[in-house]
Amino acid sequence: MVRGVVQRYQGEIYRMYQEMQPLPVEVAVGGNVSYRYNFPSERGTWACETDVFTMRIGWARNWAGRWKVVLNTEQFPQSVRLEHCKYENRTCQMMPPCVHSSCLQRYTAVQLLSTDPQTPDRSPTVDTFLLPGGCSCYIDFN
Repeated sequence: MVRGVVQRYQGEIYRMYQEMQPLPVEVAVGGNVSYRYNFPSERGTWACETDVFTMRIGWARNWAGRWKVVLNTEQFPQSVRLEHCKYENRTCQMMPPCVHSSCLQRYTAVQLLSTDPQTPDRSPTVDTFLLPGGCSCYIDFN
């Protein structure tokens, strides 16, 4: 299905793909400056640890909960950086016992070229997907 959609709408896909690439792919995924930290590891730790990996998604639910086929080909690669809570819903590290805390998964809105599997004859679109993007320590004040 993906191959047919790409062949049918290659010009439109190329235009949308170019508009979505503000940074070179290797910088946007591999060396994303928003994830660089200058903290020596021996001087601190994170309250909530994460597992980080890069993935080329095939299927995903968009922001409205609808399943979409992400157009991920050699010509139009769409890698995303995912960050999952390592210990979701557990108490945050380094917190005293009197503080009620928990590590919660956070999601980031990511735009990807995709097509609706119910209507593969329609032109692909840029859709928004909420993907795991971090883990935060939530403090409950109650």
